[in-house]
Amino acid sequence: MAAQDALYDTLRSTAERWVLATLPKTPGTNEVDYDRILSLLTPDAEISWGHSLFVSQTPPLRGTKTPDGFLEHMRSMAPRLGTWQIAIADICVDTTKRSAVVRADFDMQAEVDGEVLRNEILFWVKLDESGTKVKASTEFVDPIASGKLRELMMAKAAKAGGGAGKVG
Repeated sequence: MAAQDALYDTLRSTAERWVLATLPKTPGTNEVDYDRILSLLTPDAEISWGHSLFVSQTPPLRGTKTPDGFLEHMRSMAPRLGTWQIAIADICVDTTKRSAVVRADFDMQAEVDGEVLRNEILFWVKLDESGTKVKASTEFVDPIASGKLRELMMAKAAKAGGGAGKVG
C-alpha cells in the first residue's frame, strides 16, 4: 500500500505543479516562466483545449500543441494580460491510468489594476510512467469567461492604440 500512496502523492504533486507552472514568474506581472513549464513536460507532450465547440470557434486553441507550441501560445497571450493568479480548488488522481483531473480558478486581469475575471478551468492531465512529467494535458476552459476576457484584452489593445487587434 505504501507504493500506491507514494505514486498517488507523486501524481498529485506533478499535476498540481503543472497547473501552477503557468503562474507569472514574478507575482503581479505577466512574465511567463518558460523553464518551469518545460521542466514538467515530456519532450513529446501534447497540450490541447476543450470544449470542442468552443475550441472550434477559437482559432488559437485549435489543434494539439507541442511543448514549443504551448510556449508560443503563452508568448502570445501573456502580453495581452496584466496579470493572473491561480488557485487549485480540487484534484482527483487515478493511479492506474497515471492521470489527474485538476479544477483550478484562474483570476485574470487584462490590466494590472483592472477587473478580475475568474475562469474556472479543468485540466485532464496524463503523466508518464514515473508520474513526474506531463505527457498530455487538456484544458477545459469556461467559454463565457474566456469570451469576456477576450473583450477586456481587445479594449486594452484599443486603449493602447493597437486598434481592435487580434486577440485569441
